[in-house]
Amino acid sequence: MNEPATPQKERDRGREIIIASTIVIMTCILSCAAVLIVLILRAA
Repeated sequence: MNEPATPQKERDRGREIIIASTIVIMTCILSCAAVLIVLILRAA
């Protein structure tokens, strides 16, 4: 009964990794955009 449960756990783990990576990428994009906006405002 434990064998069919292992692939489901692996899928959930993969989904968690994908969600975590997307969150990290989004935060990096937002921080880069904020820095660019600040530089543009300072230049202007």
